Amino acid sequence: MNNRRLNLHILKVSTILSDMALTSFIRYVRLTLITSLFFLSIALSAKGQEKRFYRVWLIDKGTPNRLLLPSDPWYPAATSHLTERALKRRAKVLPLDSLVSTADLPIHEEYRQKLLDLGIEIRQTSRWFNTAMIFTDSATFELVRTLPFVDSTEKMFSNQVSGPPIAKRLLSPPIDFTTPGSIEYRSNDCITLKYGSAENQNREVMFQAPHSMGIAGEGVLIGILDAGFDWRSHNLISNANVVAEYDFVNNDSITYDEEGEQLSEPHGTYVMSVIAGNVPNNMVGGAFRASFALAKTEDVRSERHIEEDNFVAGLEWLESLGVDVTNTSLGYTTFDPPEAPHRFDGDMDGKTAFGSRGVNLATRLGVVCVLAAGNEFTSFRYVSVPAEADSAIAVAALKTPDIIAPFSSRGSTSWDRLKPDVAAPGVEIYGAQPNAPNAVGPSQGTSSAAPLTTALVALMLSANPKLTPWEIREALFATSQKAANPDTTFGRGLVDANAALSYLSKSSSFAGEPILLTYQNSLSVISWIVSGNPAHIDIPEFSTPFHPILLRLTNLRTLATLTSNEQQPEHGLAQWIVIGGVETLGIVPEDELLIEIIEPTSNRLLRSTVLRATEELALPVSTLCKTPPLPITSLATARPNPFYDATRIEYVVDREALISLDIFAITGERVLNLLKNKRHSPGFYSELLIPNDLPSGAYYYRLQVDDDVFYEKMIRLR
Repeated sequence: MNNRRLNLHILKVSTILSDMALTSFIRYVRLTLITSLFFLSIALSAKGQEKRFYRVWLIDKGTPNRLLLPSDPWYPAATSHLTERALKRRAKVLPLDSLVSTADLPIHEEYRQKLLDLGIEIRQTSRWFNTAMIFTDSATFELVRTLPFVDSTEKMFSNQVSGPPIAKRLLSPPIDFTTPGSIEYRSNDCITLKYGSAENQNREVMFQAPHSMGIAGEGVLIGILDAGFDWRSHNLISNANVVAEYDFVNNDSITYDEEGEQLSEPHGTYVMSVIAGNVPNNMVGGAFRASFALAKTEDVRSERHIEEDNFVAGLEWLESLGVDVTNTSLGYTTFDPPEAPHRFDGDMDGKTAFGSRGVNLATRLGVVCVLAAGNEFTSFRYVSVPAEADSAIAVAALKTPDIIAPFSSRGSTSWDRLKPDVAAPGVEIYGAQPNAPNAVGPSQGTSSAAPLTTALVALMLSANPKLTPWEIREALFATSQKAANPDTTFGRGLVDANAALSYLSKSSSFAGEPILLTYQNSLSVISWIVSGNPAHIDIPEFSTPFHPILLRLTNLRTLATLTSNEQQPEHGLAQWIVIGGVETLGIVPEDELLIEIIEPTSNRLLRSTVLRATEELALPVSTLCKTPPLPITSLATARPNPFYDATRIEYVVDREALISLDIFAITGERVLNLLKNKRHSPGFYSELLIPNDLPSGAYYYRLQVDDDVFYEKMIRLR
């Protein structure tokens, strides 16, 4: 074979080999591509069946939407979970024939069962909005959308590429809720101003003013929505009156962390302690004599939309118990991917986001909702859901009264409404810490500012339980530090308990918790009365007019009752004496006495308190740790002393007698005569002394009761 033929043969063989290689390569690529596409299709199919959250809105409750009266056959089912306290609170804001509606019914059982029959998990439901938060795959969800009882649906996720989980921010079947306990306050624990580590935060919002009057949240039911609550194990709050609690994450009545649960207790426990803490000299909260209902709605393992549904379910439960005010130190803006974030220019308009809708409806039912504004100024920037709700009292955090905390979320001038609403201290706020039963330490955040404001609202409701959410808002907003120049950073500025309660007294008088004292066989009752918008609620107005205020005492064991209707100051220390009251009421140690202070002209109850008699009736029975001096029979007491512009001379008469009261200079010269031979019946009395041109110095006041004469010294300062 010549070289040319050899070369041609080699070329032919090479060509054949090349064709064979190319064919093999093509076959290999084709097979690989087919295999890849096959497995890709399997992967995509599997991904399409991944379970996710969807919110389903149902068309009705199995009956047309309407108000329900007791005669309606659906009324029992709609009210089975509502307490009398809840209906009474609703009656403050709704007509009596509009207290109950189909919104109070649970989701229709037939609809719920049909969802369960599809293999769907129902993770949470809402009575108010007739929704079910379901967990299922996309194919089943498409089937759900075609069901005749489904009104609309909402995907909780975005189609954007998933990113890393969001860092956690703490800001199904019918549930058998915990039966609420009693919220009656029957304790002789006194109110102290020994705030301990809470000294600065309490005095910044002026808690000492209502506390010194004996107002510390008694009679008010506060609902707290948060992460876990380890209240039994921390001495600051172990004695708090918790009437009900429920875990909406795990659907049980245990709000502390059980075995296997991620640590969630510190935040909720801390928030609760800012309101309910009560260990004098260690830490005292703002409204520790309130009662509490606790809802665990926050799942610290993730940040998902279902936590808003938990929040609304918790809010519905708390409302049904009859809470007066709620505290929420949680907020929602962005969520763990692929769940879609809230959009400031979309669903954050005060009435669209699910949690915000819950706040608005709760407020319409008479609940005051206080919420942390959010800690996201450096990231999301804006006030979060649900604090952005129209009806929410959104609380910003202050570093000092005039400086906003750098993290505190702000509002936007593009809104036609103002957020945040008010501000409270939010840096170095002391509360319970988890590392020991007595541990107290500082924290910061709008979640610290919100409970301080919640405590203030509780004090306002304790002073006047008839207040509506809108009256609370009006007083709170009008008396905050920057009320005249609000903005989207501070809202209306630092809240002020003294000013807010004073503002309330313009339209309606109120009384502080009474002190009950015994003197031999007689009873005396002392209570602060406030009306007319004074500058300070705990400082008496010496020029105030007097009018009769009715005192009614009832021995709850014997039901024996007696009354006293004496002239009392419109603003100042009211004092009644009931001669022979111990014997008349048949009081023995451990008896409980109902004390009612009533404004006779309107027949309005200003204060109702139950106190227990001590083992020795000669000892004072008091709600305050400090007892005002009680004038002993026929011995006068000047208050204040020393004094500047005026003082009031108070005295007790234990029999019918002729009374004279004179003022003498230190030299013995009589300079004023206040009373001359005026006949008095037994009781408490006081005379206003306005010294006019009297120079500063020492004086004596002389009280003459028939033939008995008593002297006491007084000093005027100018």
